[in-house]
Amino acid sequence: MQIVERNKKYKLGLEGEEEGCLSAEGTKLFEWKWQGPSKLDGKSWVHHGPGETVEYVVVTDTWRYVKDRIGGN
Repeated sequence: MQIVERNKKYKLGLEGEEEGCLSAEGTKLFEWKWQGPSKLDGKSWVHHGPGETVEYVVVTDTWRYVKDRIGGN
């Protein structure tokens, strides 16, 4: 979540667009978690631990076009 919250502070310039950019400031984050298999096609990874399941976490955010220059100038 720290990475997602940090990224919300950035604005992305659009090629050929001088008056607008993409921003996630003020948008709502959606998070969901679920337990699922720790192996894919029989292959396992050390960071998943020894169990047969692992907790998966997905965080989504929506970037939107805003009429603002990068840097707010």
